[in-house]
Amino acid sequence: MKPSRHFARRRARLTARDASQCSEAIRAAKCKFGPLPKGRLDATRSRMARL
Repeated sequence: MKPSRHFARRRARLTARDASQCSEAIRAAKCKFGPLPKGRLDATRSRMARL
C-alpha cells in the first residue's frame, strides 16, 4: 500500500469520522504486522494530525 499523490488529494477532504476509521485501520494493521518502518509511521501520524 503506497501513498500516492492521487490519494493525497482525496485524503485532504476526509471528515473527522473517516479519519478516525482510518487511524483505527492503522492501529489494527500495527497489531497485525507489528511496528512499521518508523519514517513511514511518522508521516502517517503527521497526516492524521493535520486533519
